[in-house]
Amino acid sequence: MLQTHEATLHPNGMLSFRNDVALKGTHRVLVTILDEAEASVKPQAAGALPVGDVRRTLQLLSSREFQSRAFGSVASMEMVIRENREAWDE
Repeated sequence: MLQTHEATLHPNGMLSFRNDVALKGTHRVLVTILDEAEASVKPQAAGALPVGDVRRTLQLLSSREFQSRAFGSVASMEMVIRENREAWDE
């Protein structure tokens, strides 16, 4: 079965996958080299978020704008969810 995974190929030949990849055994792969400007993925521990994402999330959660945001009503949120679900069937 073919699978596609995004990864960065480092000059030393190491591949860093953006997401966890669980494979049993050895597999043949095809590698397509994309624009160098896009190669910014760093190796990370399994299940870990990239440090930049965690830092940005913590900054958002502690920001004054986030903490003073207006909350919507449960009824209006449920209505939006229902409308979005119904739009999928169209």
